[in-house]
Amino acid sequence: MKIENLRRLTAVAALALAYAGVSAAASISYNTSFGPNSTDFTNGVLSLPEFNNLTGPLAGDVLTGVTLTLAASDDISTLSLSNISGAPQTFSVKGTVDIDTDGIDSLSPPPAGTSVDSSDEITLNTIHLFNTGTIVLGPTGLGACPEGTPSGTCSSVAYTPPDVIGTATGSINSTCVSCYIGSGNFTETAETDTGTTFSNAGGNINLSQVTTADVFATVTYTYSIPSSTPEPATLFLMGSALVGVGLLRKRAKKA
Repeated sequence: MKIENLRRLTAVAALALAYAGVSAAASISYNTSFGPNSTDFTNGVLSLPEFNNLTGPLAGDVLTGVTLTLAASDDISTLSLSNISGAPQTFSVKGTVDIDTDGIDSLSPPPAGTSVDSSDEITLNTIHLFNTGTIVLGPTGLGACPEGTPSGTCSSVAYTPPDVIGTATGSINSTCVSCYIGSGNFTETAETDTGTTFSNAGGNINLSQVTTADVFATVTYTYSIPSSTPEPATLFLMGSALVGVGLLRKRAKKA
């Protein structure tokens, strides 16, 4: 029985020693945004903090992963269509916008021999802004249709969409974790590309639209916190186990 107790206490002490050296995992996120800005734009600068493990609350922590997430919304506030030909036109038109980034620019140079992988560029799914469906506009010179009601008796129509907002998100896990370590900021530059697709208009329709876009960026750092000092509970467990081991050995010698 004494030998069995000795084994148990020795195992407890070993577990306590092992637990004392375990690192804790944690994560922290930072957010920023650009906009709303009229599209198209090519200079949507999104600035985010690097992982500063040199000073402050993260000092000494070990960066293990980086996830970049980009989200965007695009709102079309006005849309107008005009027939500039002398004949009625039956057509449809769709509006889309693409939003992406050009990869990060680090304000603190990455370690020698490393670079940010091209996968740190984020491309979002195409945002679909509107689709008129098939409509008819009469020959030029017939005046404006009632808002949102195209017909062959008028040659232009305007829409005020009820907050036609498209959204999209995308994220990547960086392959160059060390590139994000520093005490400054890094930047992602977002850009938009708005497009329209006509069917059966034959270049006879003028289109005017006003759209705005917002872009949001988040960086999430996962990291480990080295455990250099055992916690009080661990110290108590270790001490109790070692005292028990000592007592059992002392009794064993007397016996």
